[in-house]
Amino acid sequence: MFDDLVRELKKIVPDFGKRLAIDSKAIKSYAAKKNKNEKEDGRRDLDADYGKKVYRGTREDGTRWEKIVKWFGYKLHLVVDASYELPIMFSVTKASVPDINEAHHLLEKMEERQPEILKKAEILTGD
Repeated sequence: MFDDLVRELKKIVPDFGKRLAIDSKAIKSYAAKKNKNEKEDGRRDLDADYGKKVYRGTREDGTRWEKIVKWFGYKLHLVVDASYELPIMFSVTKASVPDINEAHHLLEKMEERQPEILKKAEILTGD
């Protein structure tokens, strides 16, 4: 259904898919974490794991800064049309999956399921 909606957007919006962006977003799981004895009790999130993103930059005075964000849960990986801010391809993974690895998988999926958009794309940006 999602792929059909993307194909419909291509018909309606002439330059849809020309400018692409790729990124991920942390999704926290509020379920209980895995317990040490691995005993299933039906209340724990056994599919999620820990993720970490490190942000770095330089202040105006030249000093460097670093911010580390950690969470238990998942990541939503997206390829979007950067002009219209509409999704083209997505996947949900464990939080620990590196963005670059999943980016390659998403582009492979696009080649298979939305090849016209990849041919039309002029720009692909990501961090």
